Amino acid sequence: GLHYIVTRSRNGDYHLVGSLDGARVTASNITTGGARTDANGYNLTFTAFSKIPTPLLDSATQTALLAIVA
Repeated sequence: GLHYIVTRSRNGDYHLVGSLDGARVTASNITTGGARTDANGYNLTFTAFSKIPTPLLDSATQTALLAIVA
C-alpha cells in the first residue's frame, strides 16, 4: 500500500513524506533479541519519489498531530 509519513528533523521541523504519490514499503523485517537490552521490533524501509520537496507542516497542523498521537 501507499503511506503518508510524517518525519521530524533534528531541528524540530515536521515534513510530510509521500505527499503526492505516497511512499511504499520496500523492505521490512522483525527483530527479537534474546537479552533484555537487545532490540525488539520492526525495521521498515520506505521509498518515495516526488517532483517537489517534502512540504513542512505548519504549527497548527503539528499541534493537531501531536494531540492525536499523545
